[in-house]
Amino acid sequence: MDQSDKLKQFKGLSQTELFWVLEQLPYATGLFSTDLKYIYYNQVGERMSQIPFAEAVGKTPHDVFPPDVASRFVPLIEQARDSKQTIVKELDFDFGKGETWIQLTYAPLFDDHGKVASIIAITQDITFQKQQEKQLRSYSEHLKGLAEHDTLTKLHNRHYFFQLLDTAVIRAGANQPVAVMYMDLNFFKVVNDTLGHSDGDKLLVMLSDRLCRFGERHNLAVARIGGDEFAVLSTNHKSDKHLRALARELSKEVRAPYPLSGLQTEISASIGIAKWPDHGENANNLMRCADIAMYHAKNHLNEVTFYHADLDTHSLKHLDLMSSFGRALREKELCLYFQPIVRMADKSAVGYEALLRWRHPEYGLITPFEFISVIENTQSIHDLTAWVIDEALDQIHRWPNFGDEQYVSVNLSARNIMDDQLSQQIATAIKNHHLPGQQLKVEITEHCILSDADRAVKTLTAIGEQGVEVLIDDYGTGYSSLSKLIQLPVGMLKLDLSFVQSMLDQPQSLTIVRSTISMAHSLNLKVIAEGVETQAMWDKLKMLGCDYAQGYLIAKPMPPESIGEWMSANTNDIVSGSK
Repeated sequence: MDQSDKLKQFKGLSQTELFWVLEQLPYATGLFSTDLKYIYYNQVGERMSQIPFAEAVGKTPHDVFPPDVASRFVPLIEQARDSKQTIVKELDFDFGKGETWIQLTYAPLFDDHGKVASIIAITQDITFQKQQEKQLRSYSEHLKGLAEHDTLTKLHNRHYFFQLLDTAVIRAGANQPVAVMYMDLNFFKVVNDTLGHSDGDKLLVMLSDRLCRFGERHNLAVARIGGDEFAVLSTNHKSDKHLRALARELSKEVRAPYPLSGLQTEISASIGIAKWPDHGENANNLMRCADIAMYHAKNHLNEVTFYHADLDTHSLKHLDLMSSFGRALREKELCLYFQPIVRMADKSAVGYEALLRWRHPEYGLITPFEFISVIENTQSIHDLTAWVIDEALDQIHRWPNFGDEQYVSVNLSARNIMDDQLSQQIATAIKNHHLPGQQLKVEITEHCILSDADRAVKTLTAIGEQGVEVLIDDYGTGYSSLSKLIQLPVGMLKLDLSFVQSMLDQPQSLTIVRSTISMAHSLNLKVIAEGVETQAMWDKLKMLGCDYAQGYLIAKPMPPESIGEWMSANTNDIVSGSK
């Protein structure tokens, strides 16, 4: 049916029928004459305007509404009349009851000769929709803020800083310099330990305010990378001399006193600088080089150090490993070996530590000691950890003899512990593999805790809520606080192999082993001895009450298929005087 046929049908309606159609519309609907006088509006229009139709008929809006109200919509009616076009406009009003939004639609109505005979007006109250849109925008901005900013300091976070750096590198050209200043605070741990973490947080907030103003003065992006580490991105420096001057000004900002608990507390900073493209062609390489330079500055008590190849004794190989690591993940060059952990009481296997190996096409099979420190300075550490967790859990399904009470353990780095997404990542992996959380354990070193104890407690507690137990690896080498240990979902301590392997010859090591076992048991913790290589070590540890053992006496790290064969063997005979 075309428009002319529809018009014929419409003309067949009586005026009474048309009236009731208009009266039943859910929107305020009215008619204006061409001289803008009210001809009609329906009952919704009366409710919305609070003006009875009888008081408005034959009058213009200027006669009915206050001038400031009428002046906002009368020009729209005139525009619809004169342009012969439909006009739609959203306007906000304040009628003393808060902000009100309405959508106005004005459309000309034509007579049989095509002339404008009247203007129809439709008014909708869209206040609720506008409020919903405003709330949605606010929530979206809040989520964006969380994704891009550190929750404590409000500076950019590590993830967003890498995005900024990646973008800067992509856009960089001959006339567009890019440099990273990586800064670590000196003596911040002393402030935390002496005044408490609350004052430590206050110091970080005060410092961040200074860094923010510093960044605004020089048009620099500033971020908190984690703990007491910060990074600055410069894309407008003129020379190395200019960069060094900026770094020294940054250091000066750090050194200014902080009023804390009635004291004027002072700290300092060590700053490393890396430049594109001299020191790296992507964000990961630049951050790594800046990090190396920063540690050189810290170790040599320098204020500022520029990266150069001599600082990294294995730079060529490390850079090669870093640049090829993405390929290693994609092309499945990485693999896991597993080393059994046995109960000393009955020699039964209780768990298997997942140990990473890289089948490098040039360097052969290499251990994490050769490449993990490189990867830890990049975002790739998070991809690697996700892969290790997924692969370790998947392996459980491939071992038919894997017991319900057994577990696999994976190692986490300090960078992992600073990742707010780690606990959710682990929860998702456990769910995807349909396994209870108890069949996965995570191993962290004492140094991971010491780098940012409060954040470690928060992250590891969230992991513990998934049923995943925490093991403290290399225990005895990091001087960690027992007060922090008891806040964590820790179930086991792993005695560092240096103490285990020297306890038979060095009384000090034996004392450490004995006291650690006693202390752990008093806290309801179990103890795993690493590096058990002789029957004499086994016998001594068993006499001291050690719970579990791991080492070459039991089994060397093995590929998964060999672990399957090992499981099938009589594990009660794995420890004997002949081994």
